[in-house]
Amino acid sequence: MTIKLSKRVNELIVLLFVFGTHPSFAQITKQPANKRWVIGSGVNLREQANLSAPVLMRMALNTPVNLIAEVPKSKYCEIEVLASDKEALRGFTACEFLGANVIKPREIASLYLADGKTPNPNYNPERSFWLKPSYEALAEYGRYLENKRNYPKDEAEGVFLSERPKIAEFERMKAHLAKGILVARPEPFLRWDDLKISVRNLQKERLKKIKRIGPIEKAEYSAYFGTSLEKRTNNLMEIIGINTLDGLQGRAGLDIPPKLFSFIESLELPVITSSYFQDQNDIAAPTTHTEKVAARFQIIQAIQTKSYESRPKENKREWFGLWDISLVNRSLTQQVVKNTLSKNGSNIQSEATYIRQSVLEYGNDDGVMCEGYEGDGFDFGDADPKISINYGLNSGHPDYSQPQKTGNKLMYFFTKRPLPQQTVSLNITKQKLNRAATGFVSSTAFHFDLNSDGIPDLVVWEGVGISPGHLDGPTKTDDAWFRAFFVNIAGHWHLLGKDTFSYGCGC
Repeated sequence: MTIKLSKRVNELIVLLFVFGTHPSFAQITKQPANKRWVIGSGVNLREQANLSAPVLMRMALNTPVNLIAEVPKSKYCEIEVLASDKEALRGFTACEFLGANVIKPREIASLYLADGKTPNPNYNPERSFWLKPSYEALAEYGRYLENKRNYPKDEAEGVFLSERPKIAEFERMKAHLAKGILVARPEPFLRWDDLKISVRNLQKERLKKIKRIGPIEKAEYSAYFGTSLEKRTNNLMEIIGINTLDGLQGRAGLDIPPKLFSFIESLELPVITSSYFQDQNDIAAPTTHTEKVAARFQIIQAIQTKSYESRPKENKREWFGLWDISLVNRSLTQQVVKNTLSKNGSNIQSEATYIRQSVLEYGNDDGVMCEGYEGDGFDFGDADPKISINYGLNSGHPDYSQPQKTGNKLMYFFTKRPLPQQTVSLNITKQKLNRAATGFVSSTAFHFDLNSDGIPDLVVWEGVGISPGHLDGPTKTDDAWFRAFFVNIAGHWHLLGKDTFSYGCGC
């Protein structure tokens, strides 16, 4: 028996055959009628459809959900939160925070499009803030107000905004940040073995490129610059914290990769098994930024702003800031533990802290040069004063300042809870290195065992060699100018952070 199909049905069959398995086909099909996305940040999912009901979870922006039903005579909707790693969770949330499409905050957060010139027709700093509250989003709204003040739509608006009055929406945003916000977790710490594999692949790709175009330092600009290889090489230098080795930087760091590759290959860490730290989020890297620790430990940070500070300018006191903000104070809402490790001691120096941070907000004004600079030295540990003394003598500046942070502190790190003990086992190893290959002449590695199980938990690697120096150029002496921090997480070494000796603020 022969079945005749209409022309339209035949066309549909052909379309299904051609496009049915193509990835883009799924993108043009309609979403299920009950599919929704959360269009707010930190939206509550409650047990019942009322404001006093217990909160089951806080949903992030663009969390996918299924709409079950709108609750009659109520502003609530019953939903099911989709989760791939566990069973779906049912609850109730305000219907106003559910949308039919994914929200892309970046599309409405900037005044201009990607070219930096064309006005963005979707620019909406108010909505951008409430979708993803942050100080950066608050500052963007402040710049929006400043722009309206400078270019008012009429005389009345110009008069109203001339003295930077309190704007209700701006005040509401500031109050929201003062109560505290939760930011997304950062990228996981990189496994050292994985980084070595990436380096080997980069090296192979770089050699292929050289074979094809000749020496990179002599190549045409477009043959290397802006390519994926150059971007990934620069990213590697940023991850390690090195863009100068043995006093060489070259054209956009082109002299660095071979030595950087060799340096990474030569940096061998002890074989380990699992010990104290079991999870990426058991430890936070050294930092002076409240937000970074808040993100790692998922702790709410409170952000408070202060208005109308002043500073000397041309023998006068002149207001500065962004709209009415000139000081930003950040603080964790619960304490963490700051743990400091030393070169020669077996004791850990621990203290509870909220990591309070105060930063001046200059708006469009230029900040004071070198403001906040704590003097030459390391950011997270002490330094040998001889480094600065030698640099001053060799660069013609015998009065060059000594580091303000001198002593035996190597680095610090953060934990949510106190360590099991305040003593550590310390093992120190030294190694000679090939300057021509790695940029360093020697290294010292400090191995710390935090829980007395014979397995190192942290390693501080300190490299000695010619450093970048300051405005006068590279040093003439070999200094212990670079430190890398490694943490044993579940039996694998991860790069926790890095620290470089600063010879000046650049001013």
